[in-house]
Amino acid sequence: MSSVSRCNSYSIPRSVQFLFGCLATTSFFSCATPLKQHYQIQPLQSDDAVTIEIKGVDEEVELQKYVYRSHEWTDVDGRSVKSERESSSFDVQTTTLLNDESSKLLHQVVETVKQSGDVNLHDLGFPQKKERISFIYSSQSEVLKAGGYDKRSLFFVPPVPLPKKAVKVGDSWDMTHSWVSQQSGFPLTIKVTALLKDLLQCGEQRCASVELSGHVEVPFLDPKKVRYSSRILGRYLFNLDRGKMLWSKIVSEDSLQAAEKTVNVQSCIVSTL
Repeated sequence: MSSVSRCNSYSIPRSVQFLFGCLATTSFFSCATPLKQHYQIQPLQSDDAVTIEIKGVDEEVELQKYVYRSHEWTDVDGRSVKSERESSSFDVQTTTLLNDESSKLLHQVVETVKQSGDVNLHDLGFPQKKERISFIYSSQSEVLKAGGYDKRSLFFVPPVPLPKKAVKVGDSWDMTHSWVSQQSGFPLTIKVTALLKDLLQCGEQRCASVELSGHVEVPFLDPKKVRYSSRILGRYLFNLDRGKMLWSKIVSEDSLQAAEKTVNVQSCIVSTL
């Protein structure tokens, strides 16, 4: 995808989907896709505050490549009774129709043009193969429109947490967003903290390296009956001058225990422009 990378896998508590929809260290995943460098990346020594916001060029067409892996397993009384792995790679094409600099709104049409694997891309916040969705974003990646989808859907979760003001290395900012699970109909809330880790020189342009940490909450769960835990870790590389995501990696793990049954899920997704 162009200026916005829809790495929404951080926003999906998969164990909740498996348990209710049908009734992060994750180094074992082959998800370590490196950034394909067409230029040298070097540290940039600067104490200046920088603005991190998405940008676009009218009629610009770009392709973002994704790799997704997940492992879900179920234990009953401490004994593993089910283990499944999912994987998919897919290419997402984004066409910028309008970049309104005065209002700082970005209108883009997003289409998954290629996919291998049978993962339901709606569960990750992406269009299905050959589906086209028209998005309108603010410069801070807030989703103002997502085709004809309801504002309570996963498509309205901001694809990347961006700060609302200029930040310096070491500064952090928070993002909280709620949506309703398409599978279960239950409300879910994601809470993410982003940290500007480094400023980098990417060829002739400036980049920001941002680290992410957070979790998903399921407000309706009764903690006396069900125990749920979630952890999200990630990092993205953002071109400050072009206003584009160059690379991102998000890993998540969550666990849901009810009586003697425990559902565990670990997943990761990597994007490269």
